[in-house]
Amino acid sequence: MSDKKTKSKRNELIHGDSLPVGVVLFDSDLHISFVNQTMLGYGILNEKISANPASVSLKEHPLFDHINLQSEITAVLNGIPFEKEIRRVSSGRKNLSLICKGVPLADGNRIDGGVVIVEDLRVIPETSMETGFIPERSGEVLAALCDLVFICDSSGRITFYGGNKLSRFIDPETEVTGKTIRSIPGFGEITDDNGSEHITVKSDGISFELRLSSAVFKNTRGEDMVLIMGEDITSHKNEIMALNEHLQELKDYSLIAGRGGLAVFSVDKDNSITSWSNEAEKFFGRKKIEVFGKDATSLIEQFRRSPKGGIFRSSYSSSQGVSTGEFRVINLQKTSWVICRDIYEDEKEKRELHLLNMQYSTFLNASGDMICQFDDGFNITGTNDMFLKVLAPGTGSKSKKLTEMFDGFVPDRELIKRENPFRVKTSVIASSGKVFPAEVSFVYFEEEGGTWSSYACLIRDVTSEEKRAQDILLMQSIFEASNDGIAVQESGSLIFVNNSFVRIFGYDSELDIIGKPVDNFIRQLPGSTGTNNDREGTRKNGTTFIAEVSHADFEFSGKFFDVLIVRDITQLRNSQRLIEESEAKYRSIAENIEDFLWVSEHLNGILTPVFVTASFVAMTGYRISDFINNNRFWFKIIHPEDLDDYFSNLKDLLRNKYKTSGSIECRIITKNGTSIWVRNKISFVREADRINKMYGLVSDITKQKQAEEEIRESTENLKKLNDAKDRFISIISHDMRTPFSSILGFTDFLLSEDLNTDEMKKYVTYIQDSTKIMLGLVNSLLDWTRLQTGRMKFEPVKQDLRTITSKSFSAVSGAAFQKDIELVNEMPGNVVVFVDQNLILQVFNNLFSNAIKFTPNGGKITAGITGNIAGRFLEVFVQDTGVGIKPADIQKVFHVDTKFTTVGTAGEKGTGLGLSLVKEIVEKHGGEISLTSTVGEGTRFVFNIPIASSRIALVESSPTDRVLYSKIITNLLPGYEVEQFKDIESAAKNITTSVPAVVVTGHLFSGKTGLDLIRVINSDPSRAKIPCIVLGSNMGKSENIAYTEAGAEAIFNKPVNLQKFKEAIQNAVKTIFTLKDITNR
Repeated sequence: MSDKKTKSKRNELIHGDSLPVGVVLFDSDLHISFVNQTMLGYGILNEKISANPASVSLKEHPLFDHINLQSEITAVLNGIPFEKEIRRVSSGRKNLSLICKGVPLADGNRIDGGVVIVEDLRVIPETSMETGFIPERSGEVLAALCDLVFICDSSGRITFYGGNKLSRFIDPETEVTGKTIRSIPGFGEITDDNGSEHITVKSDGISFELRLSSAVFKNTRGEDMVLIMGEDITSHKNEIMALNEHLQELKDYSLIAGRGGLAVFSVDKDNSITSWSNEAEKFFGRKKIEVFGKDATSLIEQFRRSPKGGIFRSSYSSSQGVSTGEFRVINLQKTSWVICRDIYEDEKEKRELHLLNMQYSTFLNASGDMICQFDDGFNITGTNDMFLKVLAPGTGSKSKKLTEMFDGFVPDRELIKRENPFRVKTSVIASSGKVFPAEVSFVYFEEEGGTWSSYACLIRDVTSEEKRAQDILLMQSIFEASNDGIAVQESGSLIFVNNSFVRIFGYDSELDIIGKPVDNFIRQLPGSTGTNNDREGTRKNGTTFIAEVSHADFEFSGKFFDVLIVRDITQLRNSQRLIEESEAKYRSIAENIEDFLWVSEHLNGILTPVFVTASFVAMTGYRISDFINNNRFWFKIIHPEDLDDYFSNLKDLLRNKYKTSGSIECRIITKNGTSIWVRNKISFVREADRINKMYGLVSDITKQKQAEEEIRESTENLKKLNDAKDRFISIISHDMRTPFSSILGFTDFLLSEDLNTDEMKKYVTYIQDSTKIMLGLVNSLLDWTRLQTGRMKFEPVKQDLRTITSKSFSAVSGAAFQKDIELVNEMPGNVVVFVDQNLILQVFNNLFSNAIKFTPNGGKITAGITGNIAGRFLEVFVQDTGVGIKPADIQKVFHVDTKFTTVGTAGEKGTGLGLSLVKEIVEKHGGEISLTSTVGEGTRFVFNIPIASSRIALVESSPTDRVLYSKIITNLLPGYEVEQFKDIESAAKNITTSVPAVVVTGHLFSGKTGLDLIRVINSDPSRAKIPCIVLGSNMGKSENIAYTEAGAEAIFNKPVNLQKFKEAIQNAVKTIFTLKDITNR
């Protein structure tokens, strides 16, 4: 039969109100859509549902008044069916026993509601057919709700069948429609009686229990029909059988428990007490009437019941107070039985035994001896910690037999029992393999009657005791063999002395000493505080000596003893005193010389400085800790330019196996940044090819180096002077020979010849010209030599530059007039220079005379400034329109030794020394001179001379000192303006743009010193150096050296000597420094 046909047949035959079961339909929103008459007839629905089912939602009202199915009905909408048996439901005057089932109703994959069917287990009442139920879904409802359902006509033939367990009872391949039920295999024993009956159906060799319920109803055509519904109760029957068996067991157990004195009671699912045995009354001290229906937790504080039952322990209340019990829970279907046992005394005894066992275990584990238990076969059954640590670490003590732990000894069990306890000394093998001596004790334990026995073994390591005995023997030997005197005193008297004590104090026998007070032999040294071990010893003959006395106290048998160790150290102390005096002398020498000593020794295989004297700090400014233990420090402070040479010399010295000393000179950089020259004299100790120790003496040889430099410069100057002398003689012998020869020649001619007046005048004129040439040559030579030897007075002062050039033009104007040469003075007014007037006039005179000499008639000579200013120097030019100088001859014009000279445009003659003298004078003023020339067009000489400054820069961080020294400088130099600065930054910025005549600076500023200022303002090598005077506080040798090297003119410590300060500042404003001066410094 097809599914569609079957469904149509079901719908045709079944009508909702004709079913003998209660039916409730609801939609997906839990709104009730149908209630049949059978359900209404049960009388158990909620009043609002009974009154108007279609207006009620199961979300707001329960389906039944006394039965809560809310969660089960909600679960149906999630696709979860339910079945629940409800017994003893009150309905009017009768009690019903019902089965309630709920299943979802689906449309395809969507659940659109559900149905609840209620069946009375005792009787299914007849119902009349009424309209209202949806016939299309009647068959589906019955098939979905029942395990098995048949509908038969009045002749007993099946018109409809189905059920959710249909395949379990009827072969799916068999069509039973139209057949009688009894013809179906397994259903032949069905009776015709309406009501309920049980049958057993076998399918595939498996038996199933089926409960059938039948009822008669009329279909839509008024025909009698029979509804038969089957419920598979196989699992229920099996459970009931098991429960009956279990119940019988419990009855038997209850009988045994009652006779055995066990306290038993039962509780329901809410832990309410439902039964109470006589022993329970005794156990809790309460009658059944007192506890019946009460919660078990009122008696048992921690009462709990798990689904599987089990045992738990808890305190409980009895007539004698609170005690401790053990409770076993046995779960039945609806009841749980609880068997009670008081365990207070058991727990108390267990705790006492546990405590005793812990104390015993702690005692055994705290023991320093090795303890174990063993059985009759010498198998170890238990140990303490020390046993495990020494004899069986990592292996487990129980894996070894006790007999394996003895070296050459085999314990005898019978001997142990007989001698109990049995002791023996033997050797024991530790787990490390080490064998040690031990004292072993065996003990045997036996219970009354010998049913239980045990052995124990205690092993005590006597290594230390044997060693102590050996040490005592050894000490006795040492005591007698010692060269030191040893004595023991008690209560101030000596009770024992060794032979050395007797010898040291000059006695014949210890009997002469024992019993005498210690003070007869040892006293405190005169004048000593007694803080050390030195004492005065008195010999038998009355002589005294210095004794070193050591003490050691000990207690024995309640008595206190003092052990004295005496040593005659008279000679040692005398030697130490001499050494200390010698050390003091050398220390005094080392600390008071300016040189410093150092020592290096091997540390971790590297030669490392381990000692340096205090002079190191004074010389370098570094701390001693910077040098000690730092084998790289010395090389870090060597001047970078000297480092390679120092390494090379040091390697050559160390590699020479035949040398043990040498010296190396180099520069080092001190902490304040200055460099000094030092000589490092090194001595070392060799062992084979290794240097074990090095000694050094470092001396400051800066002054020596400066003296050597001065000697070198002096030598060079002397050489230059000697060369100048040679040139001077050469010039005299060469250049003066010609005019002298002319003079002698013409005078001889005048004396030997008769000449007329005109001829005589002519020859005298020739003699005059030669004399003038010779006089000019002599004057130039004298000026030049005075400049070379420093005998020419050099006094620069402030001068107006235009005035100087005007005077010079006036001096040469006659010669210029004769050749109609124009003299142009382009020098601006108010340009003040700092020069020696006579010398600078000589410069302009020589340049102008030289220009007139080589400029043809009608030419032009111009003097002016170029406008270039280099620091404190102004650039000046002298230009002519003369014949010019050949390029090859330009380098000759300023050198004396070449003495370059030519005849002028009008036949003028010169000495050839003029321009050499000009160069010397310009350089004397700190400047330089050069020329450019074009043959046929003219020559241009350019030189620079110092500008006069009327400013003095005062740089001082202290406001008070700025005011004070500003007034002092103003009074000392009235023509100068003092400009004040409070810090290095602002001063340096101003000084480098506007050069003062002198800078007076303080020493200490915030994070900087006056050295920083001097270095900044003199950092440009193209600019002449500015004179600097330093005013500081507490400046020492290092500061003086540093400032002198930086180029300071004078250095003063405050307060200054005003006379010396005046001389210094007056000299400073006259000082002109050149680039050459800066380089030399």
